[in-house]
Amino acid sequence: MSGSLTTDLESSIKENEESLKEIEELLLFSPQDSELKNLSRELKDLIKLQQEQLLQVKKNELLAHFGLFEEQNKTTESTDVAAQRKSLANIEDTEIIQHG
Repeated sequence: MSGSLTTDLESSIKENEESLKEIEELLLFSPQDSELKNLSRELKDLIKLQQEQLLQVKKNELLAHFGLFEEQNKTTESTDVAAQRKSLANIEDTEIIQHG
């Protein structure tokens, strides 16, 4: 199932990279075209996001292959909870200092 997701992401990244290349070629002829500039920026952001998703999917596949996926998720969840608690504590400390 995730193999299909990997393939889909890879295909989508490739298509978006090709579109970006075409847009950048158009920008050579119309460097001030704000619509093309915005589209180029948005495609770059999308490609970056898709690449990050692809890395995460591949990481999860490897973890699952070695039977570590469940353990990794638990570690990530506990780390996230600890980070949220620390962030909340920092916010509360900041509020106390501001009101003090």
